[in-house]
Amino acid sequence: MKNNKIFGIRRFEWFVMASLLLGLLVALLSGSLQFHKKLDPEVTFGEFKLHMDEMIPSMMGIFEVPG
Repeated sequence: MKNNKIFGIRRFEWFVMASLLLGLLVALLSGSLQFHKKLDPEVTFGEFKLHMDEMIPSMMGIFEVPG
């Protein structure tokens, strides 16, 4: 019988784990998974304006919007 183990893990399990890790890495590097601080719905207008002043330039950079 052939030895179907890589690092003590069966080949199919190794393939599944490697595929999941690669997919997660691609999602993180492509920007599909983005981590932002959540804004409470009950913030004041001033806090909302500060939040937007931070987020708009960030989004413009991500989506390559000129200006």
